[in-house]
Amino acid sequence: MILLISTGYQAAMLNRPFERNPEGCGAFFGLLARNYFRYDWTATLGAPVMSMGQGAPAIFYANHPPSTPLLVAAVFGAFGYRGDYLSLPGDWQVRLPTMLFTIGCIALIHWLLARRAGPRAGLLAATIFACIPMTLIYGGFPDVINTQLVFFALLTVAAYERFHTLQSPGSLTLLSLAMLGAALMDWPAFYLVPVLGLHFVLSRPWRSWGWIAAFAAIATAIFAVEYAYLAIANRDWYWMAWLLKRRALSNVADTAHQFGFTDWLVHAVWGFAVARHTIPITLLAILWLVMAVVRRFGSPGDRFVGLLLAWAGLHVLVGRQGVYQHEWWWWPLTPVLVAAAALALDRILIGIQTRLPPQVANVMVGVAVVALGVWNGVRAVDELCNPPPIMPGPYNYSPKELGELIRESAPPDAAVLLAESDNSLPLWYYADRALKRHVWTPESLKSRLIDQSVDLCFEVPQPWPGRATALIIPRAYLPTLQALASDADQHYARHETDRFVVYELNQ
Repeated sequence: MILLISTGYQAAMLNRPFERNPEGCGAFFGLLARNYFRYDWTATLGAPVMSMGQGAPAIFYANHPPSTPLLVAAVFGAFGYRGDYLSLPGDWQVRLPTMLFTIGCIALIHWLLARRAGPRAGLLAATIFACIPMTLIYGGFPDVINTQLVFFALLTVAAYERFHTLQSPGSLTLLSLAMLGAALMDWPAFYLVPVLGLHFVLSRPWRSWGWIAAFAAIATAIFAVEYAYLAIANRDWYWMAWLLKRRALSNVADTAHQFGFTDWLVHAVWGFAVARHTIPITLLAILWLVMAVVRRFGSPGDRFVGLLLAWAGLHVLVGRQGVYQHEWWWWPLTPVLVAAAALALDRILIGIQTRLPPQVANVMVGVAVVALGVWNGVRAVDELCNPPPIMPGPYNYSPKELGELIRESAPPDAAVLLAESDNSLPLWYYADRALKRHVWTPESLKSRLIDQSVDLCFEVPQPWPGRATALIIPRAYLPTLQALASDADQHYARHETDRFVVYELNQ
């Protein structure tokens, strides 16, 4: 029943347009995915390309393993997309792979916790996982840190527990395969290696340490191959250095403002981690931690969640700037809080059942969890379906509306000029054309007409010697852009839509 309800909800949310909100950032992986059909793999080596416009040189986005855009591309290909510029795949196709892994995580955490703490704990964990805001908001969100990473991390910890009990070539192979799956998703998977290694060394006799050394060597080899692959694509063997400096050592957000420890606690921990998992679930997880420490992590469930907690904690420590910047970077903490809350609730129920019939206690907790899920679901639907406007009033427009107009105004081998500074990633996804933004004056119009570059996501420049065929001005900006409009009126044909003014530049 939980799987059916969660699948129904996630399916209903699949085909929404990507908007100017954090969830809309997933559109970027749709952009990378369609470029797999447009660039020669012998030239790109399968690395993600973020370039815009037909015939554009390959500009790589090779900061992460390419599994996420490859999975989206596989869905595109399965449903008939072959890289054309006339129409885009459905938005649901971009979200489908992540949604499937989200449903997989719900089933997997139920199975894993039920085996370690009993059927009720597993059922509680699956229910909580399905109905917290993190899952309801980001259950279909394509990114490198999402339920795909969580799914394989859960498998890796489960495989490690088997390996910890019985070291053999078979258990080492299973552990290595699970680790490979996690590593192909994104770099935080490798934080599992020191966590599992330290646990093994502290809990197993030294004569067996060679087995964990073998696992560490395999994981190191996986990392080396992935790193070298992306270094070749980036043409830079030190490409990860600036990412580590930015995400681990910097206290400067992507918006260029500095943050201190108190800011980090308020914004990242309270505003993201607690808010996306809810206060009740967080408090239950803290209660579990106290009980687990008192019990010295003596139960299988406690040990399993403890290993996940160490992994998530290391991820947060190393990626402290990332978890400040992106709320979905808290995904590794999700199975920890979910499983911990389920274990705490299960133990509370055991205590209650000494005073109340078991059926009454179970119904009470069930009603509370369902009520929390309904409340979270209503709020999640409102957040996803009512994104903040770029401006108030009748001239507000979505990235999809502007993107569709851009595609209508220019052929694939031409650029479009925009009186716009919007840097939301869905704009590039829906536009699917080379873009030259920040056209505010007659002088900037002339400059952008003759310059040899266009704007990519994240303010990355791309060489563009080709033509530009249209200038688009949102009608809401016209009162402040009279000089630009007057100059364009003197030279170019003009037509208007409800929300935009379009000038044809190719006459």
